[in-house]
Amino acid sequence: MRQMKQQNVIRWARMLCVWVLMACGVSSPQAHAQLGAEVGYRVGIASDLQILRDPDSRLARMSATWKTPSEISLARSTPIVRITNTSQTATLTGFSIDINDPMFVFDAIKVAEAPAGVSPSFLSPTDMMNNQNMSPTLRLSFGNRPLLPNESFAFWLDLERSNGARGLNADFRNCLWDQFGNSRLDNATLQATFNAGALNPAPLFDYRMLNETIPRGADGTSGQSVVFPLMHSAELMGAFFFNQVGVGLAVPEPSTGILLGLGLLAGQRQLRKRRSV
Repeated sequence: MRQMKQQNVIRWARMLCVWVLMACGVSSPQAHAQLGAEVGYRVGIASDLQILRDPDSRLARMSATWKTPSEISLARSTPIVRITNTSQTATLTGFSIDINDPMFVFDAIKVAEAPAGVSPSFLSPTDMMNNQNMSPTLRLSFGNRPLLPNESFAFWLDLERSNGARGLNADFRNCLWDQFGNSRLDNATLQATFNAGALNPAPLFDYRMLNETIPRGADGTSGQSVVFPLMHSAELMGAFFFNQVGVGLAVPEPSTGILLGLGLLAGQRQLRKRRSV
């Protein structure tokens, strides 16, 4: 009876060893490449797409600033958001913005730029119609085809006041952050999800209407603002960028699986020695 139990233990140990080695020691090279690789994204927010693509371009600046005050006001309530996957190998599968301000909500969304084959699902708000479904949270899912490294996706985002005062245009510089604030804690929060895992939610900076670079902090976030004067007034407009990086750890390290498998083999050998005594 005891010998039969030992045989069953050995059989199960052998099967478990094979499973572990197959799962962790023989996984795809692409999965292994994600281990320890930097995972990150860059988000640009502005009232003009060309400015986000090339904020230093004179032609883009001239095109963006040659607008009437009413056009500028409308553009600030419908900013362009451009997401770029800056990861080394990981693909971006989801993105969200929590507005964190009870005075404002997200309304209609319209795609402005997308790589071939990329057509994300808008989980919140659930429609693209003005004054229909509104939400304090924006959520995108790139389930059909994720963003590959160095690819970008851009969309127009309609901001509305939650109190129903439709006559007053919202301004993204005060909806998503406080341009005269001194704390990030109450700003809109971004989160990106990758096939290698999700980065921690991170709040936007209090961008000022200045040309400045915000160095990377301990949380892996950094920023930049690029501003220039309008053609029709001394008022400034600009493009604001937010970066976050981390390390993807979703795939188990191969050496861990191999060590576990070797441990199981050693246990199996020890049982054999005991049986032979």
